[in-house]
Amino acid sequence: PLPQALWDYVGLERFWQRFNKAKLEEQVLERERAALGRRNGQLRGLLRQYLAGLSVSQEVLGQPNPL
Repeated sequence: PLPQALWDYVGLERFWQRFNKAKLEEQVLERERAALGRRNGQLRGLLRQYLAGLSVSQEVLGQPNPL
């Protein structure tokens, strides 16, 4: 029974090593996702500013056309 118990322990040790590695990887991916979400928000803000700068105001439309 003792050798069998040792093999069971080794099997469980391997399981916990793989489990802990997977949990660490999950945490890394979650941090990465959060960072990408923040970057996405920044880029959306920049795009909004850019598009707002491209829009033509009523003041510009009211001026005579030089063409």
